[in-house]
Amino acid sequence: MNTMRDAAVVAVAGVAGVYFFGRPVLRAWRARSWPKVQGHVTKAHIDEVTAGMPGSRKMRYILRVGYTYPVNGATRSGNRLGFFAGQGLFQMNTSALDEKKKYPVGGAVDVRYDPDDPAEAVLITAVPLPWGGSTPPRSPP
Repeated sequence: MNTMRDAAVVAVAGVAGVYFFGRPVLRAWRARSWPKVQGHVTKAHIDEVTAGMPGSRKMRYILRVGYTYPVNGATRSGNRLGFFAGQGLFQMNTSALDEKKKYPVGGAVDVRYDPDDPAEAVLITAVPLPWGGSTPPRSPP
């Protein structure tokens, strides 16, 4: 057993874990302090995709939401629900349909946008927890 090689593998795995999970956590926490404006849903639909290994493929459902929001007199558009890959991904169509009800076309949504780059916007700033649920979004003062 090569302990230096094993240590290097553990270190690389740790860095990768921090990058792939830590980065979205930081982005979501940062976004909680971004300005919040009222936007409007322009589209909301569910895409059906197959996922998994051959022989065990399963249907998954992806909620796609488009919205517009005002920034400094200009109308911007966005389609990011949250910063995590699983946000908007469902194993059951009924769950996707229930979530879609929160985004009726023409309905109002709270949009947070990056003041340094207003093209960066997001609807969900909660951080999903590994055991289910999510951290509640914090309202800035």
